Amino acid sequence: MVILEFDGTLAVIALPWCSAQQAAVLRIRQTVNFSRTWVHGICKNVNGLRNRVAHHKPFTNGFPLNGQQHRMTIGDGHEQIRILARMLDRRLASWIEQNSTVPALLRRHP
Repeated sequence: MVILEFDGTLAVIALPWCSAQQAAVLRIRQTVNFSRTWVHGICKNVNGLRNRVAHHKPFTNGFPLNGQQHRMTIGDGHEQIRILARMLDRRLASWIEQNSTVPALLRRHP
């Protein structure tokens, strides 16, 4: 476990056992502005996606982000879910990677 400081906040990162994976995780952490605002933005996007799915709203042309003119594509939404899962638990992220049918659906019907 490593404790890193980003924008005055502390982040505890459980590193994978393999040294190559550890190096990759650290490179990612260095390139991403891992701040409370960034994490909150990911959570808001995933929550917006969840609400659209729960209320059976269409995704044909992507979906709007709350309070913005920008529309997120289905692929972008799925990537946001994967990012959030990796932040929460790497086993959860691994399970999603292995069991999600979304990438296959997007390849067949872009």
